[in-house]
Amino acid sequence: MSAKRRARIPNHSEARAECLRRSMDRCEICRERYCRPLEWAHLFGRGNRIAEPLCSSPALTIMAGRDCHQDLDGNRIPRVRELLRWQAVDRAAKQHGIILPFQIGDSGWTALRAMTWVEKEIAMRVHEDPAPPDGGEGGEGGEGSTEGEGEGASTEGGDTE
Repeated sequence: MSAKRRARIPNHSEARAECLRRSMDRCEICRERYCRPLEWAHLFGRGNRIAEPLCSSPALTIMAGRDCHQDLDGNRIPRVRELLRWQAVDRAAKQHGIILPFQIGDSGWTALRAMTWVEKEIAMRVHEDPAPPDGGEGGEGGEGSTEGEGEGASTEGGDTE
């Protein structure tokens, strides 16, 4: 049985750079180039229910103009926020090779609940296949460790759910 290699979660500067590339220098909320300055926005808050470093990964963050970012964080655009969060759930699941047991947007599942489930799946995979002590490639099929995944949550502020 061959398992897929888990994706490494980038550090903050790598995550910001990856989000900027994905956004093509546009606000990912309104998609306009004039929406400035672009800021790095966390879709699930920092230190909230999704722990670091996952909550700051490119899958769960976007580039947003300052006004759009404030609207997102202030929950003034709840439908857009939920849609962006579902897109983030999908990106995170694909990045880590996780098959979702539900359809995106299924009733009974909020994006936050779905992302919490994905986070637990990622954590279980880390505990099932620890990295070799020498830090090299290990296991059959070239499986490796996932750097930077931890279980502690940040105590920094963020949106409250």
